[in-house]
Amino acid sequence: MLPEGKWRTYYDMMTGYFPDAVEWHPPAGPFYTAYKGTIFAWDQYFEAVLQAYMGFPMEYAKNAVKIFLSQQKSNGHGPRSVRTGESVYHRHNDHIQPFLCVSVLFIYNVTGSMKWLTVDKRYEKLKKYLNYWLDHEDRRGAGLSVWQHTGATGMDNLYERAGRIDINEFICEGTDLNSYIVRECKAMTIIAELMNQQEDAEYFREQAKARAEAMRKWLWNEEEGIFYDYHAVEKRPIKVKCVSTFAPLWAGVATPEQAERLVKEHLLNENEFWRPYPIPALAASEPGYVTGYLPGDVGCSWRAHTWAPTNYYTFQGLRNYGYMDEAQTLAEKSEEILDRNPFCEYYSSEYNIGAGRKPFYGWTGLFMYMRAEMELGVDATKIVKENNAVSKIRKWVTDRVL
Repeated sequence: MLPEGKWRTYYDMMTGYFPDAVEWHPPAGPFYTAYKGTIFAWDQYFEAVLQAYMGFPMEYAKNAVKIFLSQQKSNGHGPRSVRTGESVYHRHNDHIQPFLCVSVLFIYNVTGSMKWLTVDKRYEKLKKYLNYWLDHEDRRGAGLSVWQHTGATGMDNLYERAGRIDINEFICEGTDLNSYIVRECKAMTIIAELMNQQEDAEYFREQAKARAEAMRKWLWNEEEGIFYDYHAVEKRPIKVKCVSTFAPLWAGVATPEQAERLVKEHLLNENEFWRPYPIPALAASEPGYVTGYLPGDVGCSWRAHTWAPTNYYTFQGLRNYGYMDEAQTLAEKSEEILDRNPFCEYYSSEYNIGAGRKPFYGWTGLFMYMRAEMELGVDATKIVKENNAVSKIRKWVTDRVL
């Protein structure tokens, strides 16, 4: 683990930046973002975990959810990102990535309160948002939803899997997308129970089961031992080895046999994902595996680069299936990545180089806490009614660092 002095330095850097990262949205109040004035859906979830671990007020994470729900259309559609300030506009109008329900449940696990969902019909809006994914975006009718385009995935330039950025093709039934939706349905089941909505709870429980079964049927490739995205139009696997193949571990979708093959044949394969600074967005065996940009690339690079959110959810997925040694090693390597180039948006998977925004005090800070989670045996992302991860981490910080 990082020496206490160095850990404290990074903790102080995060704390020092905190006031600059707090923005204000008049209807909802203050919120935290690493993207100056803009909130993104999946960023907000991982940043909520980081904020809680840092001891920042949970009101900021709650307000981010309120902002997204306040922008919802009558059919349940909401924007993936919202720019706030003197005026509000939607920087990206594709449907919000499926992280709102897990965010609500996480906030409940920290604060013990769900009352805020009863205001402004937020509970009903949460259901409508999730049902938009379940129904409207199941374009093939196979029980799987599609990404609108590659930008919607959050992995800006992985054109190989989801089509060109901002061109609405609706072709990719993503392994990551449907894993996130499974987690959302599980979280919504608990939220409904807490809100005494038993019929809703049973509905979303069944939706989670059905979607997991559809993923195992359509996305698992038995011959290669990997989850591939599926082309909803051409009705074929999209055979691109991407870090998203490990999302089913996080969602608990993979069978034990599938998990073993994913870990042993692909994650730990040095010719694919186990690079000098793992885990790259693309397997090293893919033609698009480059540390720079390919012609026409737009946005952040999700090629030969390592990102905190995908490392973090793969880490939790390994723990779900009992791969503790592998999870420990990934936690150590992630910490090493942070220590070599503190607080970058993402990192080269091949070289000792940070990339993107610098400094970046968003989800990258989770690298500080992975080994502590291992030591304490906690997982803040676990979908349960009672999760004491944050209180244990905060005690660990107080006792051993501060």
